Amino acid sequence: MATSTSDRRRFLIGAAACPLALTAGNAANARGIPPTFKAPGVYVEEVPSGVRSITGVKTGVCLLIDHFGDAVPDHVPIELFGTDTLSPVAADAVEAERLARFNLEQVFDQGGRSAVIINVPLTPDGLPDYDAGLATAMADDALIFDILYFPSVFRILQNSELRMTGLYRAAADWCTDQMAILILDAPDTIMEAARWARYVAPQSVDAIAYGARIVSPADPALVAGAGGAAAGIIARTDRLRGVWKAPAGLSADLTGLSLASAPSQKTRDILSASYNINTLIKATDGAPVLWGARTLGGSALSAEYRYVSTRRLHHYIHRSLSQGLAWTAFEPNEKALWNTVTLAVSAFMQNLFVQGAFAGATARQSYTVACGINTMTAADQLAGRLMLEIGFAPARPAEFVILRMAFDVQSA
Repeated sequence: MATSTSDRRRFLIGAAACPLALTAGNAANARGIPPTFKAPGVYVEEVPSGVRSITGVKTGVCLLIDHFGDAVPDHVPIELFGTDTLSPVAADAVEAERLARFNLEQVFDQGGRSAVIINVPLTPDGLPDYDAGLATAMADDALIFDILYFPSVFRILQNSELRMTGLYRAAADWCTDQMAILILDAPDTIMEAARWARYVAPQSVDAIAYGARIVSPADPALVAGAGGAAAGIIARTDRLRGVWKAPAGLSADLTGLSLASAPSQKTRDILSASYNINTLIKATDGAPVLWGARTLGGSALSAEYRYVSTRRLHHYIHRSLSQGLAWTAFEPNEKALWNTVTLAVSAFMQNLFVQGAFAGATARQSYTVACGINTMTAADQLAGRLMLEIGFAPARPAEFVILRMAFDVQSA
């Protein structure tokens, strides 16, 4: 039908497909006030699409528990964006403090942008009170982190293995609850690693160990574990490549550091294949490189989580969806909600697919999303439980990892 130039034409465009700034008329309409048009022309009105977007959570935040010095308050979580706010390490500082501060510096030097520290006092035997520090962390529901590390533990492994066993297992269990990863410093020789893996290490897919010793050119006498630098590499990899990229390989080089010793190829192979302990190698330019990204629980029974990148991708998806779907708690558990959730989660997973997070060549090969009558029983609906199932292929299209999530919502 022909129209004159004086016609007022309104083009309704979905917000998700074409986000536009609201015009004065649209701004008024968003407040429930009918728009007024004072001149002929073309008017564009933004119409809500009904799609609720899900934003990925922050990753690469390391929680470090250790003795960082008497000047730091005890048992108080402190968020840091660098080490400038901390007082310099005194010349007569104990070794635990020097190791803790060195590893904290490595978190930032190797690519970390933020960290949280909990300072603990030294016990009468001169060791950091790790148990009390872990208890402090576990009691704080407001802590936001996805990596946990005890910086100076490695120096006492040979003399206090049994003491570390309970701490490590409690920390690994807590990390599972928090959807975080525990980084451990492991022995770098075959005999010591065999004993450590059998009696000390937690057999957890939420724990990762590095059997390597590093030194800084600035203080060659200080030999440290590689955990702090590894935490920084993980954060750097998250930022540059994504949480789904394994934090290992030639791109995972430790800037400004050197290896205290370089294990042979045979030793590295045994540590990795037999004990799931990751090692470091020396690159052609001499810089240490993380060479391995296996979890300590990567056995045949949990082969889908053999690699830390797969486990952390699982955590990332789960945490993002838990946060992004919190609004469902106040919605009726019926078809309209199921469709909205399916659409929102599918958009989130599609975005990850486009970025290369999955192995499939197509979206169908890479992930599945289901929410509806086939994912929940009548009892679930009456109890107000929204059941969501997501599958994704982290390694190859035929291998899916299944997440089954429940949300408390209103009963239908």
